[in-house]
Amino acid sequence: MKYLIDEINPDECLNSRLRMATRKLNQLYNAHTKELGISFGQQSILLFVGKHGMVRQSQIGKSLQLERSTVTRELNGLIRKGFIAKDQDGVSPQVGVTETGKTFLNALIPKWIQAQKRTKELLGRDGEKAVYMLNKRLLDI
Repeated sequence: MKYLIDEINPDECLNSRLRMATRKLNQLYNAHTKELGISFGQQSILLFVGKHGMVRQSQIGKSLQLERSTVTRELNGLIRKGFIAKDQDGVSPQVGVTETGKTFLNALIPKWIQAQKRTKELLGRDGEKAVYMLNKRLLDI
């Protein structure tokens, strides 16, 4: 009997390769920011809300390509830390960064910039362009 597993090479799985690269990037960013006690998912949301002001919770998920349950979980952690406040009105509440959150962002952003710089050094200009190209192509599906 012939088995299909003999006809493929799992090491060539594009999804697996991309997920491995993503985990490495997460480790790199976390190495720069771990002392702040905030996950990369929370960082992404806090930076997004900090940059865009009051936003609907649903807009966070749409813009960052996150499931609703992930947005809720990460926001709840940010609310508990006092970095985000939620307006309870409506089906999709709005959230915004608190003064405590703005102060925290002032501590986070220099470390985030260091992580960005290190990532760009590792990837080089071609690698950086490839990340943007890949992101655009996949998000346009």
